[in-house]
Amino acid sequence: MRWNGGPTLPIAADVIRVRPDISTLSPALTALLQPVGFVDPELFGHASRVVPLVSRTIDRLPAPTEQDRSLAVPTALLHDVGKAGIPSGILQKRGPLTSTEISIVRGHAAIGANLVGIVLGDEVLAVAIRHHHEWWNGDG
Repeated sequence: MRWNGGPTLPIAADVIRVRPDISTLSPALTALLQPVGFVDPELFGHASRVVPLVSRTIDRLPAPTEQDRSLAVPTALLHDVGKAGIPSGILQKRGPLTSTEISIVRGHAAIGANLVGIVLGDEVLAVAIRHHHEWWNGDG
């Protein structure tokens, strides 16, 4: 599948319009989001739908910090970036996944955290992405 210049830039542009404080990340956000479109174009839509959910969740925290607020949009956009490292045949498979395939998909959080840590050099964001499937009780 060849990337056609589709939703990556509009998503980054929409986020910058809402949160101009992260405009310095736009080239890096765009660079990290592009490979996901090769694997599964629906992930762009998913990422953009997660942004307002995360923002509303942050607003409901008892005492959100500036760090909470500054991480909300980049984390929402990049939380599944590690799926770029998962074979598209698994991500787009119709029907149930095998236990091996489930294990591979579960690795996307670690892959994403590694990508973000290397490309953006932001370890706090990388940790948020690494643990985005964790439950409040630590399971996940």
